[in-house]
Amino acid sequence: MQIFFTTFNQMMILFLFIISGYTLSKSKILPDTSASVFAKLENTLLIPCLILNTFIDKCTIKNLSHHTSTLIIALIILSITVVISLFLSNALSADSYQKRLFRYSLITPNYNFMGNALALGIFGERFLFDYMIYTIPLTIFTYTVGINWLKGKSEHIRLSSLLNPIFISIILGIILGLTSFPLPDAVRNTISSFGNCMSPIAMLLTGIIIAQYPLKSLIKIPKIYLLSVIRLIIIPALFILLFKTINLYHTVLPLAICTLAMPLGLNTIIIPAAYDEDTSVGASMTLISSLLSLVTIPIIFAFL
Repeated sequence: MQIFFTTFNQMMILFLFIISGYTLSKSKILPDTSASVFAKLENTLLIPCLILNTFIDKCTIKNLSHHTSTLIIALIILSITVVISLFLSNALSADSYQKRLFRYSLITPNYNFMGNALALGIFGERFLFDYMIYTIPLTIFTYTVGINWLKGKSEHIRLSSLLNPIFISIILGIILGLTSFPLPDAVRNTISSFGNCMSPIAMLLTGIIIAQYPLKSLIKIPKIYLLSVIRLIIIPALFILLFKTINLYHTVLPLAICTLAMPLGLNTIIIPAAYDEDTSVGASMTLISSLLSLVTIPIIFAFL
């Protein structure tokens, strides 16, 4: 029951922010350009600061050396989910852009806001620290290959496409973390404060974008329900079975499930919005999978 109520409380926070953005947009309190402005703010400042803050703290030689096996397993799981997503995304849609959205979503769920909150609320601060180490490979993948898919551009990653604030923040964060370069407290606190704004603004943005579409159009796409079931139930269930079979159940499985069982992430709205791509599918995925996760996350976590 503790897992259920912890999950439910986090989901309520999520939906209250989304409802706030939806209401502000529908009531015309916010201008029509708000979605574009918020998306660019997320991509050029808030997400880079969140990444910087995480990598400066966690991507140190000491942490990486103490968590070598965890990082290796995280890379293996990431590789497996990439293969699964490549196959399933082709089966779910013939549209090139939708394929990329589905592919991204099957690999990268809402592991940041939702995953971090559940890791801390259920398992405590020490587990949250291990979890943030575990998600380093996924973070790098998300904001290199993943962001390229969400832009709706070419599937090939060119050097020019990597010269964006998000990728630059990853490289800078790794360098600062590995070198333990001392930053002034004012700079660190500013970076941390901007990073803390990422999730609330992202959820407001989600509500603003959802308000641009009739709700009926967002909840009547059958393939989104199938995608959500695969993301929320089938993929985590497969890994629970695999981990129990190879006796990694008590060591890494909880870390993995805090990622694998999360709903479809907000980046399918945030990134496309910043590049003037279609956000209707991303809004539908976020709305449907988040609602379903109220039930599926407690069920999946009951097996840990």
